[in-house]
Amino acid sequence: MRELDEELHFQYFRMSKETFDEILALITPILASGMSQTAAAHSFCLGRATVNRIYRETTRAIWDVMGPIYVGPPSESRWKSNAERFNASWQFPNCIGAADGKHVVIKKPKNGGSQYINYKGTHSIVLMAVAGPAYEFSYVDIGGYGRQSDGGTWSKCALGKAVEDGTLIMPKPERPLLCEHLLPHGFVADAAFPISVHLMRL
Repeated sequence: MRELDEELHFQYFRMSKETFDEILALITPILASGMSQTAAAHSFCLGRATVNRIYRETTRAIWDVMGPIYVGPPSESRWKSNAERFNASWQFPNCIGAADGKHVVIKKPKNGGSQYINYKGTHSIVLMAVAGPAYEFSYVDIGGYGRQSDGGTWSKCALGKAVEDGTLIMPKPERPLLCEHLLPHGFVADAAFPISVHLMRL
């Protein structure tokens, strides 16, 4: 029975009970005030505006508490650590992150026009992310228009702009093993991204 409960829990929440409890323990201090257990039990009878407000408050609490723990701000030490781990795990020197975009399907926003219509004809916002060598997030930017390509979203997000204008603090160039020249550190991405000194396409 316990095994079935755990399977149903994972299907419903897309995470294990242990992970759910860990997240809940982290954000409870922020969400605990203002809503009783009785009110929470009747949550499926709430109006749209109330459900929307709860959704926004909950996701903001999750980000405010867990963002600094698991993502944190971009820093030279973080990029240096990524480069060392990419080299150790994947034999890929001077790589500080793998960038990609993900379309998150949404309902058509009011007065949204064609801004959110993506290449598949659905409405979406774009999650631009940089992953480290262990598939963990090193950076996220959420909210790009669905009509934008990954390259377009990258050029408009804070990290992409900082890379291109040279304001992102990155590790100094290093000479990889068996290479005669110093090479800059940079990101790797797919063909939807523009090639630059600090962005390699695979």
